[in-house]
Amino acid sequence: MQGVIILIIKFVFRLSGLTSKKRQSIKTVDKKGFTITSGTRQKQYFWRDVQWVKFEREKFNLIIKEKSRLVIDLKTDNIYYLLRNIPLGYKDFDYTFITDLFSKLTKCKVCGFIAVNETECLSCGCTTWTKELETEYANYEEYVKENQLDIFATMEKDEKFNEFKILNKNFEFDTKWKPIVTKTEVLEYSEKEYWGKE
Repeated sequence: MQGVIILIIKFVFRLSGLTSKKRQSIKTVDKKGFTITSGTRQKQYFWRDVQWVKFEREKFNLIIKEKSRLVIDLKTDNIYYLLRNIPLGYKDFDYTFITDLFSKLTKCKVCGFIAVNETECLSCGCTTWTKELETEYANYEEYVKENQLDIFATMEKDEKFNEFKILNKNFEFDTKWKPIVTKTEVLEYSEKEYWGKE
C-alpha cells in the first residue's frame, strides 16, 4: 500500500469557527489518525501511513498526497486542531513553530477564544484595534458589537440561536469571556440582515 505524504505549509488564514456543510472540515484527530469531511463524504487518514510532514513558511496550504492529491485549503474547519496534534517523529515538521504560535496567542474580545496572533484572531478573523479601524468606528466597543452581531446571527428564522457558543476545536475558550450584545439584539440583527434574503 502506498503511504500518505503530508506537506504542511504556512497557515496564517482567517477562520470563522463556524462549520459549513460545503467546505472541508477536520472532524477527528487522535493517536491513530484524522478524519476529513467534505459535504457528505468522509475519509480517514492513518498516521502509520504518513511518510513525512514538512512545514514551509512561504506558502499557504496543507497538502495531503496519497494516490491522488487532496488539498486541505485555508478555509478548512479545525485545521489548527490537526496541526497542533501532529504526532512526534516527523523530522521535517517545525514543532517549535506550532508550540510557539499557541503559547503566544491572546484572548479575543469578539469571539472569546484564546486565538489572537499579533493583531488578528485566528478563530473569527477579527483584528485588534488599529488606526484604520478608528476611522470606521466610533470606538472599539462599537467594532466588537458589530462583529458579535454578525458572528452569532442566525441565517434563517427557524434556525436555533447558538447561545453565544461557537463549535471550535482549534483553540481554548476564555471561560471569563462575556458577549457585549444580547440575544435579543442578535435576533433583531438576524431578522434585518439575513432572514428571508436570498
